Amino acid sequence: MEANKPLRILVVGESSTDREWFHSKLEQASLGEYEFRHADKSPQLRRLIDSYKPDLMFLGKEKDDRGASDAVRRVMGSSQSQQFPIIVLSGEESSNPLQPSANDRDFDILPKEGLESRELLYTIASAIKRHNLKRTIHEQRKQLERLNNMDVLTGLLNRRAILEKLEELTRRSRRYSHPLTVALCDLDHFRHINETYGFLAGDRVLATFSELAKNTLRETDLVARYGGEEFCLVLVDTDIEAASLGLDRLRKNLARKEIPDDFGESIFITASFGVVSFNRDMNDVSEFMDQADRLLSEAKQSGRNRIHLEQKNRQWVIGDNDSFE
Repeated sequence: MEANKPLRILVVGESSTDREWFHSKLEQASLGEYEFRHADKSPQLRRLIDSYKPDLMFLGKEKDDRGASDAVRRVMGSSQSQQFPIIVLSGEESSNPLQPSANDRDFDILPKEGLESRELLYTIASAIKRHNLKRTIHEQRKQLERLNNMDVLTGLLNRRAILEKLEELTRRSRRYSHPLTVALCDLDHFRHINETYGFLAGDRVLATFSELAKNTLRETDLVARYGGEEFCLVLVDTDIEAASLGLDRLRKNLARKEIPDDFGESIFITASFGVVSFNRDMNDVSEFMDQADRLLSEAKQSGRNRIHLEQKNRQWVIGDNDSFE
């Protein structure tokens, strides 16, 4: 809820008589400034929720609902109730044994019979406060997960995160026969950069390559810092022939890129790549990555600034002096 804005309340499934009764209860509770809107349990409810963006929902429990949980599921489905707090209005005087405890559920229950305005006000305040706390905790967990999966210097995925992604993608590729290509990339003579220009310049080179890789490849592709000056590039739904075009474009863009140092000079750097496409004969991600690492080593040993590729038994090289094997 935004500061200084009226509380947006959506009441779902109550009769006109019940709505008048409920509105009078809200007035008696001295809730403050609020907006009040009613909706039926219809297919258009989801659209109304998306447009109205309520801060709080009151939901009438129907006779054929086994309990309040069933009433919430009927309206919100299984995964939508976290958008805002929900208070179920029940005609039952006592708790239904089928209901989860207050600590386990994502909604509150209020009996209509004998409802006091003070109880209504307390329940509203408590529901909003608890919902906001849960949302804060959820956002903090997501932020922590992002940090755990991110390389701090470059903002890319880290090694652990990219390997987890590859586990998912290889399972998908094996099941649906979708193409998947992986490249391991190493910046050539990076130690020389650190020794000549300093570690801050080296960090700038790493950051520059990271940005260049993200801008050159597609948004659907994944770029990760695999360790040190080594990067992992995952080209999703892309066969090795198509992947080679994007990777060679990245290789050439990097070789032309001027990276300023702290003394007004320009740093130039190249990169070597080992590229392999996934196939069903591979046992796991480790075998996938081992093949890419072997090809990367071959690229560096044979002159650097080149791409070594392999698809089953076929191998070829892309570089300044392209050759085919």
